[in-house]
Amino acid sequence: MGRVTHNALHNFSGGINSANSSRTNAVPFLHPVQQGWKVVYEDFNDKLSFAADSAIYEFTATSSGTATVSTGGVLFDNASDADNAGAQVQAITPTIIPSANTKKFYLETQMTATAATMASTEFFVGISADQGTTIGDFVAADGLSWAVDDCFGIGKLDAETSMSFIARQSDVEQTVSFGSNPTTATSQVWGVYYDGTNYKLYLDGTEVADTPKTVFNNDAAMGISVLLRSGAGETQNLLVNYILFGYEI
Repeated sequence: MGRVTHNALHNFSGGINSANSSRTNAVPFLHPVQQGWKVVYEDFNDKLSFAADSAIYEFTATSSGTATVSTGGVLFDNASDADNAGAQVQAITPTIIPSANTKKFYLETQMTATAATMASTEFFVGISADQGTTIGDFVAADGLSWAVDDCFGIGKLDAETSMSFIARQSDVEQTVSFGSNPTTATSQVWGVYYDGTNYKLYLDGTEVADTPKTVFNNDAAMGISVLLRSGAGETQNLLVNYILFGYEI
């Protein structure tokens, strides 16, 4: 019998799975586009200005916080090094909405957070409903709770010792912990795979949590959204290289 040569056109009954045997907890595919999903990707490298509103994004600053195009993405900075300084960039016209809570999705971001006191930071990277022109519409004034109506995001609140995945629908919230905060000044990849039933969290490609879904937004449109607000009077910044969101149609 001649050898069977498999190429990129072949499919297998068990599905294409790029996870190798030595990393059984790896993300189970190379890229969501290979799943036949709709994919939204923002790399922040097209020279958009984040110092003011643009045709696509709404810019909001607290105190002298800034968001500027930087090497590899967009850099959020508390600028004055003051407590509660920060900035937010969010889509003016959200268009992302999964059709049902049984539909799979994958959310991923690569970012570098820098802070002397990592617990004293507030940031969010993901997709959300447009929350208006004040950061207080997105996160509470004391930094201890989320105010955003609808979202899927990766981030943390002030005083928290762990990053989380945040799912909110009409102000009802589910959070799932990654089990650790970012390592300061270190590029890390954070991902969330929803398999139609459970939220599976990945840090640098390795699964760190697996929790049943209780909250899922599929009734309000969302768009790219990034927030940084310092929780201490020290230099804090966040470089976001990209946001990827792929979802089953």
